[in-house]
Amino acid sequence: MEKKYRLVRDIAKSDYIDFVSKVSDLNFLNTYEWGEFQSSIGKNVYRLGLFEGDKLVAVTTLIQTDLMLGYSHFYAPKGYVLDYLNNEVLAEFTENIKNFVKEHKGIFLKIDPDIIIRRNDEVTVDYKSLIDSMNQMGYEHLGFTKNFETVQPRFSYEIQLEEDFYSKFNKSTKRNVKVGSKFIGGVDELNGDTIDIFFDLLKVTEDRKNFVSYGRDYYMNLLSMFPENVKIYSGYVLKSENINRFKEDLEILIKNRKKLGDSQNKKYIDNEKKITALNEKIDKFSMLELEKTYLNAYFVIFVDGKGWVLYGGNSNLLMNARTTYSTYFEMINRLKQSGLKKLDQFGAVAKDGDENLIGLNAFKEGFGGDYVEFIGDFTLVTNKFMNSSYSILAPIRRKLRAMFKKSK
Repeated sequence: MEKKYRLVRDIAKSDYIDFVSKVSDLNFLNTYEWGEFQSSIGKNVYRLGLFEGDKLVAVTTLIQTDLMLGYSHFYAPKGYVLDYLNNEVLAEFTENIKNFVKEHKGIFLKIDPDIIIRRNDEVTVDYKSLIDSMNQMGYEHLGFTKNFETVQPRFSYEIQLEEDFYSKFNKSTKRNVKVGSKFIGGVDELNGDTIDIFFDLLKVTEDRKNFVSYGRDYYMNLLSMFPENVKIYSGYVLKSENINRFKEDLEILIKNRKKLGDSQNKKYIDNEKKITALNEKIDKFSMLELEKTYLNAYFVIFVDGKGWVLYGGNSNLLMNARTTYSTYFEMINRLKQSGLKKLDQFGAVAKDGDENLIGLNAFKEGFGGDYVEFIGDFTLVTNKFMNSSYSILAPIRRKLRAMFKKSK
């Protein structure tokens, strides 16, 4: 008797792309191109598909990471592309993938389904039943983590670009956008020839916040694999233009000083404070080495009407000028004009998460997006002994690798 389902271990590119193209709100991590990008940085990539008769009902990209002694572990970025409510298909696909991972000496598979379980604190799906079903299939849910313990962020802020998004900015963000717009000279769109502007700002941010990300080649490969689906925006200030404007304002204030007369007058005192502030601005801008100085940069990837702000970098210069807000606002405007409907700001923590990370929420929350929570990570263990050993050794290895990167 012919089996109801069959697994194709190297699904055709056309079949994969055709299947995922029919998915609404497809995540960029589920695209064929993301697998190509992972291959370009040295990963082993496999694309599997499950057919019910002649009908394709599920696909996934598996990324293999080699370990010692020929072992490895696997990751399905943003999980499988299928109907998670169809237990039969999910169970069949799981069993086939489990066998595949075992055959390749994989000790576990990690998945993080692209399932939003809460939007603005309102439950959107019966996630408890899904977790129970997956547990019965052999998965272990990592839990409802609060910080960045998962492979991808479990929380984010999603801006609805089809709405009047500016009206949803909070007062502080609107004020900072206004302040930044007084200094910003413009926002450039970068490409492969100018990507060093972005990378240099990212490195400054890494040093300031004490974290390590990727080398320049990583971003170049990402750009080359998604040539039509990546935008890099960078805001800059013009040295002479700002200084000249400050001097014009200063001249007016100095003239006011004569009119106000009495140095004990409140208006006179306020006028003096403004003169001092302008002189400080002139001094700070005079210290800039270049006439055109880039201060902020954001790396955005987008698929089928939705974008993700993956990476951002900010200079240590003129941080009080709030240009990061005006650059970010201009980026959102341009993305909306290009036809995007949603913008995921990619990365937040729980509202009761680590107090050292809550500041990240504050910046993104200020732009008025929906606060979304994803279901999180699941692990499917295929070799219990080796997985236990890995769980002990992996944290040590990660710390040593981070130390090595910082020392370079």
